Amino acid sequence: MTINKKEVLRYMGQRRGEADAQIMQIVDGICAEFERTVRPKYVWREYELSVTDDTVTLGGITIKSKRLAAHLHECERAAVLAATLGIAADSIIQRSFTAGTLNGAAAQAVGAAMIESVCDDACAQIAAVSGLNIKPRFSAGYGDFDISHQQDMLNLTDAGRRAGITLSDSMMMIPTKSVTAVVGLTHKKGCAQGGCAQCDKKDCEFRV
Repeated sequence: MTINKKEVLRYMGQRRGEADAQIMQIVDGICAEFERTVRPKYVWREYELSVTDDTVTLGGITIKSKRLAAHLHECERAAVLAATLGIAADSIIQRSFTAGTLNGAAAQAVGAAMIESVCDDACAQIAAVSGLNIKPRFSAGYGDFDISHQQDMLNLTDAGRRAGITLSDSMMMIPTKSVTAVVGLTHKKGCAQGGCAQCDKKDCEFRV
């Protein structure tokens, strides 16, 4: 997988054309190491969906969230997705921080850009297999979709067995560069764009 270096620089807070030669050398080296050693994995399962004004039910799990319900209100089904870069990515990030803060920040940014690309690939597969249009992915911890549902997302995808993703007592996923999300599926045409286009945090430093 080729990593989008523009996205890496954005995560690092570097505006276009402002990154100096030192930063680019570090980013290039870490990107090459990620591309050489990291083997991303994603798993997903599709479920029937029931939505009310403030509740979403899928796979026998009930989620109280007005934001998620509004996001999925036109969807007939939903896929639950889990994706990870694996422990190799964590190892690269840990080693990079020992080389300096800038190296560590670059490695974190490379990991963030890479897992986003993995999730985009997963969503493209979900759309192709389901034959339906997809809504932007929506993760636990966003808005009023409580982070405690992270374990439900892992259970619904069997991500522990299928992708090696576990959850710490503080609801942090292990490996750290892992993502779970609900992806709405609908016959209605719409925009599947996520990221900044979906997020309503207007003052985010990474917003484009």
